[in-house]
Amino acid sequence: MTGERDPKTKGGFPSRKEAEFAAQEVEKQLSEGTYVTYVKEGNVPFIDFADEWLGLYAKRVKESSVRAREKESKHFRKYLGKMTIKNITRKQYQSVLDKIVR
Repeated sequence: MTGERDPKTKGGFPSRKEAEFAAQEVEKQLSEGTYVTYVKEGNVPFIDFADEWLGLYAKRVKESSVRAREKESKHFRKYLGKMTIKNITRKQYQSVLDKIVR
């Protein structure tokens, strides 16, 4: 948002070789435009989060998979659309799943 970089780090690799391999994979994904970044939860409304996620998801899967996720997303938007991600509880999420399955 501010234009400043927000570097990501990851540790816990068993060896230096595995860490370097993981770094190469990220660099490859960045160059191909398939690297998925995630929105920080903060005060982002669910509907905005869902739109951004779907856009990123669409870059790496078949069109039929995107259509399926769009359909599922409509159900969640109906119930959680304006709520912020950080305020959605597990109970609310499960309630929406229960309503969708019925």
